[in-house]
Amino acid sequence: MAQETSGRDRNTGAPGERPDLPAQLESLLHVVWQCEEEWRLDDRIDLALRREEAAARTTRARRRL
Repeated sequence: MAQETSGRDRNTGAPGERPDLPAQLESLLHVVWQCEEEWRLDDRIDLALRREEAAARTTRARRRL
């Protein structure tokens, strides 16, 4: 029978030993959360750039009047 490991040791385990299902799920969720964090940062950067471009267009349009 396999020896029970602590939650911290579950992710690393012995070399060649696959982590248990909860550890695999935790790892997968961690990757998903990291990706979502990067996507949110990208979205904020895109929004800031679009706002700046819109402000520049507005300024140019006002100068033409």
